[in-house]
Amino acid sequence: MPEQLTTFSQCLALVNIRLALGAKIQVELWRKRLLNSGINPLSTTTGLDTFELNRNYAVMPLKTMPESTAAALYDGIVLTQQDIDYSFDLIKNFTPSKTSKLIDKARVIELDAIVGSVKRSYQKQKLDVPQVREF
Repeated sequence: MPEQLTTFSQCLALVNIRLALGAKIQVELWRKRLLNSGINPLSTTTGLDTFELNRNYAVMPLKTMPESTAAALYDGIVLTQQDIDYSFDLIKNFTPSKTSKLIDKARVIELDAIVGSVKRSYQKQKLDVPQVREF
């Protein structure tokens, strides 16, 4: 890991911003999809911010995340229960705010970037994504 990134991560930690450093960008992209597929589509369909989502739909992300991990596996990326737990922990501890998808509600391209990659991976495998398909 480049020293500059480590130093940058340490600086962010001083102001309580968590930054996970990773050596493989594809793994990190799938981890981001895992997190986003669990929260962004839900915020768009409900219109709720992260506080209200956690209060009213806390377990819903746990239903979509396994589908995302299976889609990642098809792309050769192994995401584990630990990745799901980490993402779910982040979601549960979000500062109350609007998600990016809720702010960009009219932008179809963001929804495709979040859940479209999961759907396409499943389509290649000729499998269904019942939870993600809802979005």
